[in-house]
Amino acid sequence: MGAGRRWWSGSWIASESPSRDPTVAKLATAGTDRIHGAMDQTKGIWKETSGKITGDRSTEVSGKLDQAKGKVEEKIGDTKAAVRRGDEPDR
Repeated sequence: MGAGRRWWSGSWIASESPSRDPTVAKLATAGTDRIHGAMDQTKGIWKETSGKITGDRSTEVSGKLDQAKGKVEEKIGDTKAAVRRGDEPDR
């Protein structure tokens, strides 16, 4: 067995996991915020459309709120990424 490697579930893996690196964790967080934001926006579009088709005003409003939440999450992810890069965040 090589130094810095261990056997796990049928394969060799490095004992130093990149996910434990705080820099990698922050990168994943910014990306996750962007992904969740895009998913919430998509979910909101579907809910809003469904509410319009069925005449259900609460579903329509819920969809609009999901879209707004998604936009905020995406901006949070963009801002985190910009701060890490040392750039000025987009407004």
